[in-house]
Amino acid sequence: MFPQFLNPAEPQLLQLMVLGITTLAIDTIVMLFYVTLASKLTMYIRSAKVMGGLNRMFGSMFIGCGALLVTART
Repeated sequence: MFPQFLNPAEPQLLQLMVLGITTLAIDTIVMLFYVTLASKLTMYIRSAKVMGGLNRMFGSMFIGCGALLVTART
């Protein structure tokens, strides 16, 4: 039930707290990176030309997914 790298002979609470704090720290750093990236790309994505290209790309992806679903066998 516990991760394989926890030592069962050592206090579990301390090890789990280290894991939890590490997870929170890494997640915070990753989310800050996403927010920074999104704020930098906002003006680029808002242009009509880029938005039209994104709409075509995602529309094509949805059509492709639909085609795959039609050919899928159970």
